[in-house]
Amino acid sequence: MKFFCKSNNIDFLIVLLGIVGTILCLCLAYLYSIPEAIHCFTNCQFVRESEYSSFLGISLPYLGIIFYSIITIYFVLILFIFKKKFIFKSYERYIVYLFITIGFVFSIYLTYIEAVILEAFCDYCLISAFIVTVIFVLYSIKLLLQVDRIKQN
Repeated sequence: MKFFCKSNNIDFLIVLLGIVGTILCLCLAYLYSIPEAIHCFTNCQFVRESEYSSFLGISLPYLGIIFYSIITIYFVLILFIFKKKFIFKSYERYIVYLFITIGFVFSIYLTYIEAVILEAFCDYCLISAFIVTVIFVLYSIKLLLQVDRIKQN
């Protein structure tokens, strides 16, 4: 648990998860672009062909690429370029938390759609949901640690 007490360690884990999420969504975007069926352990092809495979006319893998890329770029800037807690202002942590929370809630919504409406799951989607959940939990821990440090000072 001591590993998670350092903000930089959490940021580094989020960068790694962001990279994995981006690669996963790039693979899924490629699979969506080819006419052949998607082969996986569950029902990826059924999910791909459903009306829920896009949001506001944008294919979900592309939204995932955007989401994970923004997270990865932001935390790379924090870790390696600016080497400080904030790039802009101290309130940005809440903007980042809001962005991550929106991604997390959207992921829960999509998993609900798979479970209840489609009654079919996609391996790639479940892995992405897991990654978003871990990012959400890690960033929540980071914020709680920052609030705890502020109270101690």
